[in-house]
Formats: sequence, structure tokens, C-alpha cells
Amino acid sequence: MTSESHRVFGLICLLLLLVTSACRQTTGQSIAPSDNKSSVIVENSTLQKIGNSPSTVQSIAPSDNKSSVNAENSTLPKISNPPSVRMGQQDNGVPKGPIIQVVILAADQISYGQVLNVEIAVSNHGDVAARNIHLYCRADPGGYFITQVMDQPFVAPNADDEDVSLNDLNPGDQETVNFGIQSPQFSQIGGEWSQYFHFDFTIAHDNGPESNVAVVTLSTGKDKMLVQTSGFAQ
Repeated sequence: MTSESHRVFGLICLLLLLVTSACRQTTGQSIAPSDNKSSVIVENSTLQKIGNSPSTVQSIAPSDNKSSVNAENSTLPKISNPPSVRMGQQDNGVPKGPIIQVVILAADQISYGQVLNVEIAVSNHGDVAARNIHLYCRADPGGYFITQVMDQPFVAPNADDEDVSLNDLNPGDQETVNFGIQSPQFSQIGGEWSQYFHFDFTIAHDNGPESNVAVVTLSTGKDKMLVQTSGFAQ
């Protein structure tokens, strides 16, 4: 074989080696093993498993049938057997009874020999009717004044006392009684200054005992009699 033939043969062999090497690089790349670990591809929220290892789905632990609530504020505890609220009367439904209130009006002074008008308003502020009410007026000391009831039926047990019958007063009702107290002349009381005369008013009814409700006090002066009044509520 000539030298020219040897050169051609060598070129052909070199070309074959180059072609073989290029084919291995383009087509002979292998996929690295995954060490039996699964790969996950997410497509439209669907999980697909690739590989040989079994899929593992983490289960949610049971909640022991208890619901868990996330709230911004702390969870309010449940109230077992909440107390009931009763509107209206208290004290286990026991009525409070009648509450009699008295307001008394009179002038602050009178001349000797004049009539003092005393107006007494009796009202029931309780929740039960007051039955068979009696308003009493008693003079202390007696024998100096003449007292008369102007607008209600009354009984005079003696010259110094009056018993006024107001019958019944329902809750919220009111009765007014006017007394006319005739004062004596200055000479009739001995001409003594600063002598006091009391008219005590009391009330009794079927729901309770007799109690003080008002007092009218007259004191002698040089030219007039001074008048003071006080009322009480029971």
C-alpha cells in the first residue's frame, strides 16, 4: 500500500471516531436515578406522583369530637344555668304593702281669733291598697282651739279630737282633707308669749297600726301666732 492510501485510511478512521463521540454526547445522556424518592408535579392543583416510592398522605389527627374555633378575641365560656331575672315585685313575690305619704300645707302665721286652714294630702305609694283608712287629729293641750273638718265626713270623740274616715286608697290614689283651726284671742290664752300648741295627725288602716304622719305647731307671739308644719312618710 502506498503512502497516499495510508493517509486516506487514517483520515477515515479519525472521522469515524469523531462521529461516534458526537452521537454519544447527543443521544446517550441518561437520567440520574432518584434514589427511590418520589417527585411531585403540580398541575392545576392536582398532585401526580413520579417514581417508584409509594405515595404518603399525611392524615389529619382526630379532634376528639371537639370543634376548634379561631377568634380574634378570647373564647367566651358557656354559662350553665344562668340566673333568671324577675321584673316587678321582689322579696319572693311578697307584696310591699301600702306606703302612706302625707303632705301638709298651711300659712306660716295667723292673727289671734282667725281660722288657720290646714290642707293634708294623703296618698298611697305602695303596691297594695290601704283599707279602711282613718286620719286622726288631736290637740295638745286641749281646750284652746276649735277644730273642724271642712270637706270629709268625720267623728268628734271629744272637743279636741277628730276622726276622719278616708275609706280605701288604692296604689297611686290620693285624698285631700282640709281642717279649719279656729285660734283663740290673745287674752284667752293668758297673755303668755312663746306658748306652744300641737296638733298631732296620725293614720291607721287595716294593713298596719296607727302611726304619726304630721304635726302642726302654733306658738304665741306679740301680735300673731306663728305656724310650723312637718310631715312624715311611713
